Amino acid sequence: PDAVGPQSSYLRHPRFLLLIILLFGAGLRLYDLGAASLWYDEGASLYLGQFHDAELRILDPEINNEAPLFSLLVKVWYGLVQALDASTVTESRHDVLIRLLPCILGILCIPLVYALAFRLFQQVEPALLAAFLFALSPFQIYYAQELRVYTWFVLVALVATWYLWRALEENRHGQWIMMILALALLTYSHFIAVWIIFTFN
Repeated sequence: PDAVGPQSSYLRHPRFLLLIILLFGAGLRLYDLGAASLWYDEGASLYLGQFHDAELRILDPEINNEAPLFSLLVKVWYGLVQALDASTVTESRHDVLIRLLPCILGILCIPLVYALAFRLFQQVEPALLAAFLFALSPFQIYYAQELRVYTWFVLVALVATWYLWRALEENRHGQWIMMILALALLTYSHFIAVWIIFTFN
C-alpha cells in the first residue's frame, strides 16, 4: 500500500520498485552459489538429517547438540533434490541445488523486511530503503549461500516480529498465537532464540 500524502513519481509504484529490489537481491544471492563445494558445517546439516527417525535420535544430546528443526528441513529438501535431479555429489550443480534452500529463504526475507518496515513507519521510503539495504547486505548474502540455519532463523524472526507488532496494535488472539508459534519455531531452530524471546518480553 502507498503511504498517505504527496510522493515523488517513482514512489507511486512501490511494488514495482520492491520487485526490482527483490530481483537485485535474488541475483546477488544466486551469483556463484556453487563456486565452492560444501564445507564442514554444511555437511553437518546434511548428516544430522539421518537422525530424524522413528527413535527421534536427533534429540539425543550424545548425538546432536543443535536445535533439530533446520536439519529436518534440510532432510526434506535433500530428498526432493535427489528425487528430481540426477547430478552426483561431486558436481557443482548438486551443491547449487542443495544451497537453493537457504538462498530461497534469504530471498523471501526481502519483501518481509519491506512489509515490516512499512508497518512500523507507515511510509514507503523507509520501507524501500530497509528492503534495499537488506538485499545488499554482505552478511545476509553470505548466509543465503550457506546450508546453515541462519536465513531460516531470520525469516521466522521477521514473521514473529510482524505478528508481535500487529498484536500490540490490534490485540487479537490470533496474532498473539501466531507470534507464539513463530517463537516456538525459532526455539527449535537455534538456541539463540532465547534472546529474541527476551527482547520481545
